[in-house]
Amino acid sequence: MATYTGKKTVFDYLQGSIPDGDHVFSTTANGETVDINVEMINFTGDVEYTASPVLGNTTTDQRMLIVKYHKNLTVGTGVTITPQVRKRGMLIFVRGVLTNNGTITMTARGAAAAGQNVYMFNDVSGSLCYIPADGAAAKAQPYQTSETGGHTSAAAGNNGTGRQLGGGGPGAARGAAGGTGAAATSFSGGSGGGGSNNGTAGSAAANGGAGGAGYSSSSYSHSAGGGAGNPGGAAAAGNRGDAGPGGAGTGGLLIIYGFDVINNGTISANGSAGGNGYRAGGGGSGGGHVELATSKATPTKAGTITVAGGTRGVGTRGDESGDGGSGGSGTYSITQVKVSVNKYLFQDGLDIKKYAASSYPNDVLPAMTANNNPSPYLIKASSIYVATNDAWKAFNNTNADADDCWHSSNTDTGAQWLQIDLGAGVQKRIGSYAITTRNHPSFPQSPKNWILQGSNDESAWDNLHTVSGAVSTSNLRSVYEFSSNPNLYRYFRILISANYSSTGHVAIGEMELIEAKGSWTTIGTSPATKAMFDTDGMADLSAINSETLRLLSSTLPELLVWTDEEGEPTRSMSTTAVPKPVLVLALNDIDLDQMKGMNVTTVQSGAGIAKFILSADGGATWIGLGGTSVNISDMSDVKSKALAASEITAFTQANWEAFISRKIRVGVYLEQSALTDVASADGVTAAYNRYLLNPMLEGLAIGYDLVEVREPELFISRDDGSTWLKATTDVLSKLDSLPTGKSLRVKAVLKNGQELQGISYSWI
Repeated sequence: MATYTGKKTVFDYLQGSIPDGDHVFSTTANGETVDINVEMINFTGDVEYTASPVLGNTTTDQRMLIVKYHKNLTVGTGVTITPQVRKRGMLIFVRGVLTNNGTITMTARGAAAAGQNVYMFNDVSGSLCYIPADGAAAKAQPYQTSETGGHTSAAAGNNGTGRQLGGGGPGAARGAAGGTGAAATSFSGGSGGGGSNNGTAGSAAANGGAGGAGYSSSSYSHSAGGGAGNPGGAAAAGNRGDAGPGGAGTGGLLIIYGFDVINNGTISANGSAGGNGYRAGGGGSGGGHVELATSKATPTKAGTITVAGGTRGVGTRGDESGDGGSGGSGTYSITQVKVSVNKYLFQDGLDIKKYAASSYPNDVLPAMTANNNPSPYLIKASSIYVATNDAWKAFNNTNADADDCWHSSNTDTGAQWLQIDLGAGVQKRIGSYAITTRNHPSFPQSPKNWILQGSNDESAWDNLHTVSGAVSTSNLRSVYEFSSNPNLYRYFRILISANYSSTGHVAIGEMELIEAKGSWTTIGTSPATKAMFDTDGMADLSAINSETLRLLSSTLPELLVWTDEEGEPTRSMSTTAVPKPVLVLALNDIDLDQMKGMNVTTVQSGAGIAKFILSADGGATWIGLGGTSVNISDMSDVKSKALAASEITAFTQANWEAFISRKIRVGVYLEQSALTDVASADGVTAAYNRYLLNPMLEGLAIGYDLVEVREPELFISRDDGSTWLKATTDVLSKLDSLPTGKSLRVKAVLKNGQELQGISYSWI
């Protein structure tokens, strides 16, 4: 999660590049700072929905859902665009044209949350447009009539004004006051009050909370409906008619922007209905707010927009019943806004370039039906076992059974290989590849160690990626990503040096070459011109990352920006990045002589990883878990074999003594998968046995050299050993308690494993 600061409105942030995920937009306007929690989703290309999508996560009431479409959006007939759960508003931001033939709605999606001033944007005249934190006021319904009086209808909830959401409707008041409908907030229409039959009904909870519960006195036992809300209020059941709970949901906040909008369908943010009751109905919830913003003076077609409050719960006993109040209507606005157009190019040396996503997001090869079909592709292999296991079987997009694979012979004593030729004049930049093992539970015979190579002449091969110790599991697809070599190649091959087969066979069920995510195109030379931006300028930078930047020739590429903002625009760039996995190798050894153990301190949270490898030969070779060899040039090998901190700490003195060289060097592997992850190694400390060097005794204090921290017991006598006084190391011993004598004796009592190197003492 990132916190973005320095902008006035939500739209100010959306005109830049905001990645997917949960963020905070800190908006500062009207003398206050308001932090808006958002859930961001980006769609970079044209989007057309022919079925209703699932938008947003399942966390209720915490964030505003913002869906940014960087080009055009078309909503098909019968399609509904809405969050799957309640949100603090939904903002649909379309850089191009929004064509709605279906439904875009925040009906019954208002959030149970305290309101905030939502500073949306400045309109074309410069006026600040915002949704006020407080919506329409609460609505009470005093006593209307007795239980058996004529039919009554509670007052409707208060309608919103300006950009307010509508208030909740009160419940019917039969023999007592109805439950009060709650006030609206910026995120929710007010919830409805419960219907009353001869007693106090439940009022709706504030801030888009629960609807009020219906009430019916036990002496009459007639039912009353609950008010609509989050959740709907419970009904009061009776023996002369059933009642219903209030509807679930309140009208929510819906903000829509499109450069132009063509609304042939419906845009809505309606409330929910109150529950019916035999004597008293519950109140409906308030309608929401719809903000329809466009860069045009008026949208091509605004179409149908509804912000109605939820309908009143009905009293079904005719003249001896009462209806609840309908929810108050919300509001909608159609506003012309100034959304700046920013376009981007990169200068790579003297070349002006743009980046485009690849048109081949998946396997660059089609499904092969023969080694040379379809043309111009050509598949070769070092050998085949039988004709039914020909090389092209690894590229037919199926892995149905044990024969649906490339299967080598066992007669080739050298390395086995499988090769792809893309055809004359065709080159691709591969960013990842996938290997699916043979579909044979007993004999997958999969490759174990290999190198993926690329070539443009089928003679000189560049090593692109190396794998050691791949897993051997039947019908398992593994994807391998790399970015160290950005070159284009016509030929690719997997050169296999070891496999999981006692007979020498090797098999691959499927192999996929996945093109790098995009490529750079040179559109001219420096200096950049407006025509370059108009024709080829990039609308956003969401596809630019460390991998794409490494494809440029210059180590210091320049980002060029064109904007139509008026005045003197100020541009700053804030860069956040997840670092690549790193391996930190110590430059010096740790002496193992007399070392008891090693303490390592790590901090890990989220998906952060901190692990360790060891070297006993000054960093020439490295080992990991179980003493297995680690290839430090292959980060995936390091990650899979490195030791956890707990495993290092668990080493005993005997484990350390097994290192014959008596020296050890430590390497630390650190990895993050997201900005919120933490992975650090804060300390590596060796614990040694204690030595007391140059021992001295003052009076009679005894020092000694030990190879163990366990201390012997020491005693002193001055009557030829008849009487002994226990002495403490480095502490002056008083001899007054001992019998007098002419000689001094010192005795050391050793336990198993202790060794006494010497004793020195002195007296005063």
